[in-house]
Amino acid sequence: MKCLAACISACALMLCAAHAEEYPYRNPSYYRTVFMESAVKKCLRDEGSTSEIIHLYCECKATEVAAFLTQKDLDEMMAGGIHVTQSYWNLSDKAERQCYKGITGKDPN
Repeated sequence: MKCLAACISACALMLCAAHAEEYPYRNPSYYRTVFMESAVKKCLRDEGSTSEIIHLYCECKATEVAAFLTQKDLDEMMAGGIHVTQSYWNLSDKAERQCYKGITGKDPN
């Protein structure tokens, strides 16, 4: 019985580790922090404003992208030598719409 419990615990730990590897920026880490800071800075620069509402929007967008960015997406970006792949663009676009709607209460056009 103890062996069965140990096996179940080991399997649960492996599943948690696999999930964390699949989405490396979902949980707090040094790399997530670097990603978030650079994404927010780029968003603020692109929006041309540092107002509080724009800062909230940019943080929302970076958080959404980080939560769903997979290791496969990161590998594609590294292999291609580019920072924006089609998958990243799709995540960013979806995050942009969700954050805009969340902050303004309106659907983006």
